[in-house]
Amino acid sequence: MILLVEDDPNDVFIATLAFEATGLDTELAVTQNGHDALDFLQRSGSYAQRPAGSPQLILLDLNMPRMNGFDLLKAVKQDELLAPIPVVIFTTSDAKRDRALCATLGADDYLVKPNDFQDLITLVTALTTRWVQPSHLAM
Repeated sequence: MILLVEDDPNDVFIATLAFEATGLDTELAVTQNGHDALDFLQRSGSYAQRPAGSPQLILLDLNMPRMNGFDLLKAVKQDELLAPIPVVIFTTSDAKRDRALCATLGADDYLVKPNDFQDLITLVTALTTRWVQPSHLAM
């Protein structure tokens, strides 16, 4: 499973299409902010009944309501049970200060969302090849 933390419904829709286009055979779970993502990861709040298991990868937007991506990244990397999960920042921000802060907080990678759908498919393919176990890739 991959957890996409993204508040923009259009970005969620396009990301979902890109993941489908790659043939990835794994669940894409979506939460809309860092607070909900933390509940999802800890199986608490409205996610208390979700099936056990951690995502193989967290794709994290930075600018979200309630709890932004920086705060979620910090919380994940400070939690000994969640810290091993790779967190890839997936945002429109290409600001050097955002990249530096994410690196300091423990992000495993930092990717800027492309504007072109084909470029997004290429990026998602590279992303899943690097971070998702091969047994979860569709043949």
